[in-house]
Amino acid sequence: MVATALEWEPYKRLCDEPQFFTRWALNRTRELVDAPIAAAVASVLDGVPLTKPEDHFGGKETDMFAVKLNRDTVCRVIESLSCTELLPGADESKRRRCRILKSSWLEHLEKNEWRNY
Repeated sequence: MVATALEWEPYKRLCDEPQFFTRWALNRTRELVDAPIAAAVASVLDGVPLTKPEDHFGGKETDMFAVKLNRDTVCRVIESLSCTELLPGADESKRRRCRILKSSWLEHLEKNEWRNY
């Protein structure tokens, strides 16, 4: 079965949902968290991204993935980002990335209806 391109409005609506993360955000998270948690985040990238509208010009880094990690794993992602942010010697750029990503993961945690994935 071939996936058909979404129209812009439904695509934008889905992308605004806290359960969806870009490939870019997932890859940056992987770089900043502990190895076991990074592996769980990487598993999301094994899924199929949302089908983009035909006239979408973004590259692979703009692919959107539904994150279906369990609540405990998401909490561990947030905890690991918090620890990385506070590491001695972390430069301001790294701390800022941690804060931005942590905010997205916190929104995911707060607004997701939790199911047993």
